[in-house]
Amino acid sequence: MTKKERIIMKMYDFTAPLFWFKFVFLVEILVAEALIIYRMKRRGRFALRLTAALVLLVAFTFALPVPFYNAAYSSLLFMLIFTATLGALKFCFDEPWGSIIFCGFYSYNQQHIAFQFYNLLCLALGINANNNIYGGEMGDFGDGLQIFVFIVPHIAVYLICWAIMAYRANRNGNGELYLKNFKMLIIAVSIVFVNVVLNAFVVYDLPSDISIFVNFIIIFYNLFACILALGMLVSVVGQEKLESELKIMENLWRKNEQIYELSKVNVDFINMKCHDLRHRIRNAREKDFTDKDELREIEYAIDIYDGILKTGNEVLDVVLSEESIFCAKHEIKLLCNIDGAQMNFMQQADIYSIIQNAIHNAIDAVLKLQSPEKRVIRVNVKRINNIISVHIENYTDNAENIRFENGLPVTSQRDRDVHGFGMRSIKASVEKYGGGLIVDVKEGIFNLDIMIPVPVNNNSGEQKC
Repeated sequence: MTKKERIIMKMYDFTAPLFWFKFVFLVEILVAEALIIYRMKRRGRFALRLTAALVLLVAFTFALPVPFYNAAYSSLLFMLIFTATLGALKFCFDEPWGSIIFCGFYSYNQQHIAFQFYNLLCLALGINANNNIYGGEMGDFGDGLQIFVFIVPHIAVYLICWAIMAYRANRNGNGELYLKNFKMLIIAVSIVFVNVVLNAFVVYDLPSDISIFVNFIIIFYNLFACILALGMLVSVVGQEKLESELKIMENLWRKNEQIYELSKVNVDFINMKCHDLRHRIRNAREKDFTDKDELREIEYAIDIYDGILKTGNEVLDVVLSEESIFCAKHEIKLLCNIDGAQMNFMQQADIYSIIQNAIHNAIDAVLKLQSPEKRVIRVNVKRINNIISVHIENYTDNAENIRFENGLPVTSQRDRDVHGFGMRSIKASVEKYGGGLIVDVKEGIFNLDIMIPVPVNNNSGEQKC
């Protein structure tokens, strides 16, 4: 046998536990990742992609040699397999890299927690787990006892971690978590380094005559660090997601202020021009203008732009003026019964955000309807005792597909970082005044009901100083 052949046989020693444990590790990681990513969006021809990915992963894992039995190479071996699974997830699922990376790091920590529980059980039962897995010679597996001890903690830990993520998804209405910046990537890499690389050095360099108590403390400390790191990763990423949404909400609020000011200027200008045109038409008629039909058409056009509801609230007048023009152009009936003076105690930007977003959502819904009889939006604002009631309703042809999260309908748009903040903006503005909202769909009609308490010093519809 040549020297080259001896080297190859050493690197692919089928009798070495570590050579086969890398396949066990691959299965552990894939199962952990599957328990998280199954709810995410799949790419086309998913079954074919999944089959190809699994075949390539097995081939890649088999091709990885085991020339050394030490901490450095063992850590590199597992990191390469883990990185390959991330590429496979991206190949099979149409998700951003941030979501893929979070899924991978969460799964890796989950696997490591299960492995540390396995070490604790082996320590209690007197099984030399490290030599039997990381060594170069096949050890005694205790007639299947070690396999049983290996499987049980993995099943328990995986189910618990899956339940945590499922609970989070049901509570927040969104199981997707993202690593969006360099800071979060550094934290995730550090978690893997501490949990995996340093643990490998402990496994290989720990003296064989160390006491059981000291060994227990080391394993327990590693286990506690894994759990703490996993919790930190989930909480920090969740906090970042909330901060990102808050920034978007703040930007939308400032944008609403700017749009309102611009809209107010435009509406005032249109009102002035409509007033002037009415006088000119009146003068033309008095002078016996010949084309009466043309005059009537001009008057009708002016009525559209000049038919502004005087609600008693300047902001509502601006919003309804703009939306009335759009609705008239697209053959949508906007029916309003509004006592706007009751909302004068609220900030202009909040009123604009609530009403404009609500009507805009209703318009988006009725624009999809083919039946002219259903292209109707009703807006009612009134005071009931000490509560301002805002009711907006419209027909929808998608009632059975509307999904709710935390009481709010989920956007049908794919990019949830941009779309879907209209209802949340309404909710934030309403809750600012101690109010609440209810959204439901009954018999093909989408209903939005908003209740805002009137301040005790606002009995006349105007804020008192």
